[in-house]
This record gives sequence, structure tokens and C-alpha cells, in this order.
Amino acid sequence: LYSFRIFSKNMIVYLPSCSFPNSDNVSSVSQRETELISNINYLHSCGFDYNKILVIDNGFRRPSVPNDVRLIHDNSLFSKNPHLGEALMTQRAADVVDSSSIILKLHSRCKLLNLRKLHKFMLINDEFVFIRRNMLRFQRPNFNKCPFAETRLYLLSSINLKSLIDKVVPLIDDSMTFEHAFLSASYQVSHVRTNLITHGSFYPLFEGRSGHGANYSSFTSRLKSHLHELSYRLGI
Repeated sequence: LYSFRIFSKNMIVYLPSCSFPNSDNVSSVSQRETELISNINYLHSCGFDYNKILVIDNGFRRPSVPNDVRLIHDNSLFSKNPHLGEALMTQRAADVVDSSSIILKLHSRCKLLNLRKLHKFMLINDEFVFIRRNMLRFQRPNFNKCPFAETRLYLLSSINLKSLIDKVVPLIDDSMTFEHAFLSASYQVSHVRTNLITHGSFYPLFEGRSGHGANYSSFTSRLKSHLHELSYRLGI
């Protein structure tokens, strides 16, 4: 085990969640809730229990989380457009944390496999947003071939995230994804623009299935992640 004690006590681990996405299963155990708790326990075991974990959930039922985790459950943040829903949850996170905080955003249900590398990367990068090339989606419309922000993991001060997300929310519509809106807004906030990462020694590797259906444990997803990791390392 290793610890993140060396970082500021005001570092908040932010997990956006939708444990119960529709009213049909509000009375049943949710696999999403189970995976959220499993991921929180995983983060605790890796040393994240020395920092505050903030879960923002916009599902139809309040999920159960460990007592030392701060949970904000607000169904008014739910949207049929999942990109807008995540943006609204992130806006709430930026609003509720202390202005002196730095926010490490992680995937709520999928485990980050290379935490040790993230630890080393954070020693030399106080804030960062990864810019990702869409290398393997040749069959998608031209819009989806554009670079976008890696929104599964970023590290930003609450002030910078607030400035950024307030620009993101109005941009999202049926044709603008959260990832592309996040990138566009990143260039509009000077303190974020200077911390955009296009190459380096770290790129996140996840395991598990996302709420949008992506299976990061599949061979194809692992191949994509390792290709992105290689492109970041080589700067291409």
C-alpha cells in the first residue's frame, strides 16, 4: 500500500455517480451502487482515505456510501442527456467544495489501475487536463475524430474548475459532448489552458464497465488505452 499524504489536506477526490438511473429499479440493489462502493474501498486501500471523497449522485434513489464519504444526492441534476447530467454534477461539485481545495476527478465505478504512476505524475504536475486524440474511431462522423478532453481523470483547483465548468454547461447540446465542451472551455480559462497535457509519462488505465456501456476491461479497450499511453510517452 502507498499513501497520498504528501499532498494538500484540501485535495478532494470527486466521483460523479448515477447509481439508480431510472425509477424502474429504485427499490432494488443497483450494480452501479455496488461498483461505486467497491471503487471507494479500492481508493481507500490505496491511501485515498487520507483525503476527502465527494460523491455527487443524480439518480432516482440515494445510494449508500461509507460514512466517511461526503454524498450529495440531487435528482434535479439528472438529464436525459448524460453529457449534460455529468456537467451539472461537476458544476455542483465545484460549487460546494472549499475555494482552497484541489479536485482530483476519477471514474466513479471503474478502477484506476496505474495509481502508483498517477502518484508520481502528481508530484510534478499540480493541475492537469489530458487532451486525447481519437485514434481508432475511423468509422465515426468527422466531428468525433476531433481531439477531446479526458474527463475520466483530471486535477484542477476548485476555482479553476468552477471557471471552466460554468463555460461547459451552456455549450452542451445534442451535438456537443461533455468531453468536447470541456476541451473548448479549457482554452478559455487561462490557468487551465497552461495545464493541458498532450504528452508525458502518465496516461490513465481503467478497469470495469462505465455507465455509458464502455467496457474498459475488454481487449479492444485495453489496446486503445495502451496505444494512448504509448502516444503520450512518445509525444505523438
